[in-house]
Amino acid sequence: MLRMRRRILLGGLGTGALALLRSGSSPGRERTSVRHRGTTSITVALGQRQVTTWAKTDTNASIDQDAQGATWMILGDASAWAIYRGTSIDHMQLEHRYQPDFPRPHADDLYWSSGLWIDRRSDTWYCAVHCEYNYGRYTGKPPTGPVPWSPDHRRRMVLVTSTDHGRHWTLIGDILTGAHPDDPRSAPGDYYDKGDGDGQLYIDEHFFYMFYRTGWYQKSHDKFFETVRVARCPLSGRMQPGSWRKWYRGSWNEPGLHGFDSDVFNSNSGDTAAVFFSRHLGCYVALIGAGDPDVPEGYIATCDSLDRQDWTDPIRFCDAATHEDYNWVLDPQTLSRHVIEGRSFRYYTSKNTPPVWHEATFGVAPAGALVKPPLYPPDSVDDRNPGWDRSMR
Repeated sequence: MLRMRRRILLGGLGTGALALLRSGSSPGRERTSVRHRGTTSITVALGQRQVTTWAKTDTNASIDQDAQGATWMILGDASAWAIYRGTSIDHMQLEHRYQPDFPRPHADDLYWSSGLWIDRRSDTWYCAVHCEYNYGRYTGKPPTGPVPWSPDHRRRMVLVTSTDHGRHWTLIGDILTGAHPDDPRSAPGDYYDKGDGDGQLYIDEHFFYMFYRTGWYQKSHDKFFETVRVARCPLSGRMQPGSWRKWYRGSWNEPGLHGFDSDVFNSNSGDTAAVFFSRHLGCYVALIGAGDPDVPEGYIATCDSLDRQDWTDPIRFCDAATHEDYNWVLDPQTLSRHVIEGRSFRYYTSKNTPPVWHEATFGVAPAGALVKPPLYPPDSVDDRNPGWDRSMR
């Protein structure tokens, strides 16, 4: 009976469905239903905007707990990481700052933290890191802004580790890279692969999942087309290079390094996705930034199985007035980013500013909620996916 009730809610039938979902489900214990298509009837209502006094950040927070029960959080940008410690999210104290001094094999590599896991047996920190490089190297377009940036830069994700609570770090190596060479001049046609980055880490009982942004740059018009894709690594792999596999056309059959990948959602989503398991709903939830890159809106999708990535089509839950580029969720009671216990939780958002948060509450989506429309490049790209590569349609 519980399974039937849950499917009623996800299928959008009946406004009283939310009250029926009081599941004791656990992440990793997934049902064997076929891929769900259509839209979810779940939405999220956001409460009043609350400010923090934390460091400005232009990435999502990296958060985990150590064996002693302390919560650690990394915020910041490519110039400095601010590392906080506390036992309550409202009483996090700045412990120290770290200025990334990792190797620069391309001479201009910059590094942002993108997901922390603390091995509680050894107290070793493992952090997935977003890296950008080759700013204007091939087009000659000058970098702009306080942090060097140009439209043709590349991205990759690397692993770093620390054994002294983030005071010093060691670069282990690349874990996720684009499928094509760094030099855009070698790409056929008007588009080239931007590489993989801006990841959001989700951890369950078996795997690390990295929901990352990838996309294509149009040479002739300086335009981005971006989407969310996913890779995973078994917990035993400890996020090490070579242990990641990308989701590609229905299975986990491509390597994290130079492998092909497929869209996670049934549209190109444009920005990052905060993914978590809701015990209240008994399913996985993604809160996605999408739309115009300068004014991203918030969209929501649900999923029964991360193994199958059977996500519903994203529907809008908030406009750009309450939504920025980088977003994450947190259960304020357990301090978990990965499992939300109740109906309400915190939704944090930032864009090179101190993060702000809203109390978020699950509810029933209004009829006619806006579905995220596909927005693919006008010409075919060498992506081996329908939608992007028109030769496969």
